[in-house]
Amino acid sequence: MLPVLLGVIEDLAAAGALGASLLACLVLVAPADRARAMTPIAVLGGVWTLTQLLALAPAPRLVPALVAALAALITLLAAGLGTSARARIVGLLTGVLAVLGITIRVLGDQGFLLPQAGAAVPVLVHVLAMSVWLGGLGAILLLRARGPLTDARAVISRFSHLALLAWCVLALSGLWALLTRLGSPLDLVTTAFGLAGLAKIVLLLALGVLGALQRRHLATRMRADGPGRPFVRLAGIELVLMVVAVALGGILALLPAPGLLGGAAAGPAAELTGHALPSAPSAAALLTSWRPDALVIALALGLVFALRFPRTGPRPSRHARSTEARLVVGAVLLVLVVCGPLGVYGPVLSSAHLLQQGLLLVVVGPLLASAVPTPGGLVRLLHRDPWVAPLLALGPTCLLVLVHATPWLLGPALATIPGHELLLLAPVVLGALTWWTVDPGAGPLRDGDEGAGPTEPTGRLRAWRIVLAALPVAGLAVSGLAVALGSTLLASDRFGATGRTWRADALADQQTGGWILVGLAVLAGIALAARGVASRTSRLSARTGG
Repeated sequence: MLPVLLGVIEDLAAAGALGASLLACLVLVAPADRARAMTPIAVLGGVWTLTQLLALAPAPRLVPALVAALAALITLLAAGLGTSARARIVGLLTGVLAVLGITIRVLGDQGFLLPQAGAAVPVLVHVLAMSVWLGGLGAILLLRARGPLTDARAVISRFSHLALLAWCVLALSGLWALLTRLGSPLDLVTTAFGLAGLAKIVLLLALGVLGALQRRHLATRMRADGPGRPFVRLAGIELVLMVVAVALGGILALLPAPGLLGGAAAGPAAELTGHALPSAPSAAALLTSWRPDALVIALALGLVFALRFPRTGPRPSRHARSTEARLVVGAVLLVLVVCGPLGVYGPVLSSAHLLQQGLLLVVVGPLLASAVPTPGGLVRLLHRDPWVAPLLALGPTCLLVLVHATPWLLGPALATIPGHELLLLAPVVLGALTWWTVDPGAGPLRDGDEGAGPTEPTGRLRAWRIVLAALPVAGLAVSGLAVALGSTLLASDRFGATGRTWRADALADQQTGGWILVGLAVLAGIALAARGVASRTSRLSARTGG
């Protein structure tokens, strides 16, 4: 009983730290309220640290030690730097640390290796979604108990939007995680594990109903001076149900799972990836191949939900529909590239892996970056130190090349769950960084910004932009040529050890992937050149046409 109680307290503290951090960096409007949120973050971080130290008491272990260090760092940051001016940045940092701590804690129980990803990643996403909802709601109630919130209507509206996203992710990932542990659908009602999971599903449905009531009757009809007693009553009921759901989650972790739905895969590929070797690539196989990644799908849902996230400032009106379309298309492409045929063949075929990395870097990342403003800090850096721009333009491609060329980096990235997810998301972030560096004035909110640049670039500025655009294209082309003409097999213990009889020559397949990267670089160069010509033509037409 004591381990369950200690685990529930740990989960609640971690959820509270993450939720309060999100409040500080996303939900709360007034700087004074953000500064007030630092107190619960520090307290909950301290409780989280204490639970990990108690877990270390019987015998020193690496996972509790790492989590304790992260939780202690959360406490120190919130207590030492949580002033009004820095509260949003501190909230972002503590939120990242909380996500890392929860990830290490969950994967420490579920497993860190890639063959365990099918069961572990849905559980991780489920725990993170529950932490966002439970922790955020608890933090709002704590802050409101200590005093009224500034612009409470906006705060509740923002949190309701975030809670709806969390509930959608929570429900999908919870059902997903439960089904992966059942030997058959009947185990849902014939085993203690299935019954506990069923009870948790019922609680989630009740939480969804309460959340809908909150959004319908409170976020749109509350008085300007605050949410009042109805919100406190509904939020209190939600909080109680969430605590019960967390307790059920602790019980589920202790109960033996009936088995894996469909049985465990066998063979060399299954030992490396957790999935059976797919059939030889064909039109039918490519059209029907699908391997969903819970974390990537949750992030894509978050991107779509961000379109309707309530804002306190003016919403962008110029090209708003085009911006929203690019964000939605980018989110859909992210899911297709990661979870579609390339997600099935990428872990066993180096050409598919390289194509996947190239598409994420060249297409998905820039498409998403073109739909959101360039970060203000990056704009200021580029204007203050222009010499940094070439490094940032070429650096992302070089970083990916370095990871793939270094066995002690590529090995863990392909073999572990954190490495695998980072290898999928890093090209997206790096592609976005490249886009923002090459075209810092392309975002929908940059008109009139300090860093937007002149409407009609001078000849020197135009040449500078051409150089910046050419650097990542040239870097990708050179990297592709090096792979296409090289004779060293990347990750031979993986791509050369899957036991496949089709495309059995791993080096020839890798060289094909290199030529694919060269083709992507050529297409990227053509697209950038066409965009530059179209932009110049539209400016000339505007000048001549009045």
